[in-house]
Amino acid sequence: MEDLQIYLMGGRTLYWELKSPTGKQSDEQKKRQDELTNLGHDYKVIRSLEQALSELGAKGLSVLTLGETW
Repeated sequence: MEDLQIYLMGGRTLYWELKSPTGKQSDEQKKRQDELTNLGHDYKVIRSLEQALSELGAKGLSVLTLGETW
């Protein structure tokens, strides 16, 4: 099972598996990834905060970080 499910406008969902830079997916996680991507869902293995922010930005989402305001 993925670590995060992020629900977006328009019925889109992002599925994220959070791993350390050297972390490995289990066979069960790889199977789940295949199932979701075969259904057309967006599934990513995220290995850093920078990658997470980049993925959100690529989806057109704004992210506030500590100390920022709208």
